[in-house]
Amino acid sequence: MLLVVGTLSAQRVTVQREDIGDSIRITRIIPKWTPQHDLRFSIGTPSEVVEYYLFDYPWSSSQFDKQMEISDSYAGNRWFLGAYSLSYTYQPKRWFQFGGTVAVAATTQSRFDNITNTKVETYNQYAVSIMPTMRFYYMNRELVQLYSAVSLGVLITHSNTAPYGDITLLGCSVGRSLFGFAEIGTGVGGYSRIGIGYRFDAKKRSKK
Repeated sequence: MLLVVGTLSAQRVTVQREDIGDSIRITRIIPKWTPQHDLRFSIGTPSEVVEYYLFDYPWSSSQFDKQMEISDSYAGNRWFLGAYSLSYTYQPKRWFQFGGTVAVAATTQSRFDNITNTKVETYNQYAVSIMPTMRFYYMNRELVQLYSAVSLGVLITHSNTAPYGDITLLGCSVGRSLFGFAEIGTGVGGYSRIGIGYRFDAKKRSKK
């Protein structure tokens, strides 16, 4: 159903009206699509990946808790450093793209000396995901595009590697060659994302 709806609604239809005597002829023309290349960078908010893998895990890899007991130090708050995604996709059809995405989410936490309150150690944790990506367009016009996307791949953290995915429930991009976009989704890219992108051959498309 998604593929059917995407195929129909993503078309940029040109309507021609022609008067023929007492009647009117209306012709709908769908211009030929020129394949596009799409490069995107986004910044996202925390998601369930950060909450589960990066906020709840102890400092086991560096024996952090034992070091605090020995050195009389205390742990500070763990801070979210951001979720960043870089993707490249190829668009053979007006309604469909495929390619790959690399996403990184990170947190940081420090421990401090109990007496002097000076920083003793800083520990950073990362979650990296490498995923094939597919993007489906509901609407694809010169300036505005609406779409959803799904990515499935592998998630790598400091302690394990597991299958994982990322979903864009709804995305909106505005612009031609250079464009901005905003998305709502879930996964390592964050619950919400904003970013900037560049389309190769977008000028050719805009002339049609």
